[in-house]
Amino acid sequence: WTYYTYGLPVTGAVNLNATQILVAMGCGTYSDGIYTFDLETHQFEVVEWVVNPNFMLIIPVLDENTNLFTDEYFVGSQFGGLFRSIDGLIWTEVPYFNGKSCTTMDYYGEHFVIAETGNLYNVYWSDDYGVNWNEAIDPVPILTDINFNNSGELYGVFPDYSNSSGLYKSEDFGNNWQVEFWSDNMSAVGFDAVGNIFVGWDSLVAGNEGIAIYNPL
Repeated sequence: WTYYTYGLPVTGAVNLNATQILVAMGCGTYSDGIYTFDLETHQFEVVEWVVNPNFMLIIPVLDENTNLFTDEYFVGSQFGGLFRSIDGLIWTEVPYFNGKSCTTMDYYGEHFVIAETGNLYNVYWSDDYGVNWNEAIDPVPILTDINFNNSGELYGVFPDYSNSSGLYKSEDFGNNWQVEFWSDNMSAVGFDAVGNIFVGWDSLVAGNEGIAIYNPL
């Protein structure tokens, strides 16, 4: 591995073309934004200013005119909402998320789900590749990591210390949620290729961090 830095934490990176990757960087500075990183010259170049970007994803989106899938880029901001691009270079804000804090995002086919911090309901979902958005029916705790498994079940993590901290699950693409189990300091949920569920914990107290395989049965 070779280390390169622009002096900002990287919160997401995806492929752009044969010689460049696209990088989301920032921590609340005037330099926060979306950058290209050239794999040959190792130079960073700003594409779009975005305050405190939280994630960057490439998602295959169905074009209704051609009935073909094309990759689109999404970046969520802690303070600036959601940004979308068809080429990774020209970005537009998604009006629905203006003023919302987009913390994490995942997708399953045409179903997109975004969690935010700072609103009572906290979860927004779309079933048409992000054209239209809806708010979750019931109040949902703050989720800082969400992931779909291979069968379309969505899992989410409520972090920190509270009576609501733990792992949550949605079987209808983010509209309704149920508690899987309570646990403080949970930080991540993910899946391997055969569907095993992994959950992780992060803590400033030694011995309280770690990772485990979760068996919902």
